[in-house]
Amino acid sequence: MARTYAKFAGASYCLVDSMVRSWTCLGHCSGGTEGTEVAMLSTDSLTEIKYYVGVNHRLKAIILSIRGTLTPVNAIVDFSWVPLGMSDFPGIPKGTMAHAGFLVAALRIAGVTQQKLLELATKYPDYTVDFTGHSLGGATAQLVALHFASSTSVPPSRVRIITYGAPRVGNPLFAKVIGSAGFKMLARVTFNNDPVPHLPPSNTGWLGWTVGRVRDMLGFKPRVTECQDSKCEDPNCANSRVPYLNLLMHLRAYDITFGPWC
Repeated sequence: MARTYAKFAGASYCLVDSMVRSWTCLGHCSGGTEGTEVAMLSTDSLTEIKYYVGVNHRLKAIILSIRGTLTPVNAIVDFSWVPLGMSDFPGIPKGTMAHAGFLVAALRIAGVTQQKLLELATKYPDYTVDFTGHSLGGATAQLVALHFASSTSVPPSRVRIITYGAPRVGNPLFAKVIGSAGFKMLARVTFNNDPVPHLPPSNTGWLGWTVGRVRDMLGFKPRVTECQDSKCEDPNCANSRVPYLNLLMHLRAYDITFGPWC
């Protein structure tokens, strides 16, 4: 499943919108994702983050995939890591804080996609509502999923979050809130010595959560290690890959490569 959703995440990078709409985006649109019907495809005008909403009837899944960093404006979003309170999230405890850039991006994308996701979730009541993305997209997807679950009638038990190479999103209380939200799945996949999951630095008050990591790129038959999410960031997982300075690792998960191609 994690490999399939890496393809959904990768498809958001495709530069040719018509190939995404028709789901003909070469490798990302086959090998487990075929048959996906794209119901929405757009790019946020402020943050320049591209995203799409799709439905896959074979997987019984409604999918929101959010693209990672590709433009200079996306990079500005990445580095806007001043913590902000999450007062726009119903029921979230006071003191829960998130990365300002990711939070602004998530609220903008949530405002545009929520009605479509809710419409599809009502139309297909036995389908999961899945949020995925790579890097910046993965961080934003976590917040959009949390907002969706806290502000709609769709129960968290129908929601799955699967991200790849995502940076840290919020403070320790945020990690606690998202970890105890009751999602059907909450998976943060990191790959080998990828440095991005370690940003922003934890000594600035940021904490993430690492549910899984992928190792051993050679041969494209990686060994997957499941981490203990109760530790917030299990020291035996991504934090064990020292030094984590290989940016090339950030562009891969399984045999999927993320980047501006289809």
